[in-house]
Amino acid sequence: MKKYWVKKWVKALRSGKYKQGRYCLRQDDEYCCLGVLCEVAGLKGRKMPSALNDRYYRYGQECAITFLPDFVRKKVGMKSGNGTFGKNDLVCINDDSTSSFEEIANIIEQNEDIL
Repeated sequence: MKKYWVKKWVKALRSGKYKQGRYCLRQDDEYCCLGVLCEVAGLKGRKMPSALNDRYYRYGQECAITFLPDFVRKKVGMKSGNGTFGKNDLVCINDDSTSSFEEIANIIEQNEDIL
């Protein structure tokens, strides 16, 4: 992953500006760790295709997808849409555990070369 985006992302995760949510990139004022990445990468207000069907949703208004859209993934240089590193991924760590954004930021820094 590109170091520039790693630094911006972990800074945003640690900022306290974002309320952690689960099972969706962003819904209302709650964000998955990958939703925070979408914010820092400039996604605000863009339309994204639903992973479930052909409808389009505005980012933040309806929970449509849980993985990074390809154009965001490519922009930031992430290898996978779910933040895979080794046998783990950031989606599962965010959604299935009690890991805080601070802990996730630490994981990102430790694995930035393989994300």
